[in-house]
Amino acid sequence: MPKLIRPPQEPVSLAHRLTAAVLLAQCAPVIPVHITLGRGLNIWITADVDETIHIQLGRRKSEPSLQEWNTVLKYWPWSINAAPQKEIDGDWTYLNAVIDKQKQINLF
Repeated sequence: MPKLIRPPQEPVSLAHRLTAAVLLAQCAPVIPVHITLGRGLNIWITADVDETIHIQLGRRKSEPSLQEWNTVLKYWPWSINAAPQKEIDGDWTYLNAVIDKQKQINLF
């Protein structure tokens, strides 16, 4: 079982990349789907077996901004408003949120 899934790094819009990542995460529960953006920003999307989705933005040696968080939510496949929780792990700083099943739409 892979530890991480990386969607193709094609030059497409953030909205398209997020939609593809959510679909991959829903097809492979509990395996994080990883997207790398410019300036060292990383996004991990993980779907649980109970169909909740975890969003994590992280950056090494620098904190992701709330503006970056809001941009990701702006281009998310459906409208959500999730306040992030900050987490620090060594050199990495993360902004995390969980989207429960009631706030999701089926992309299939």
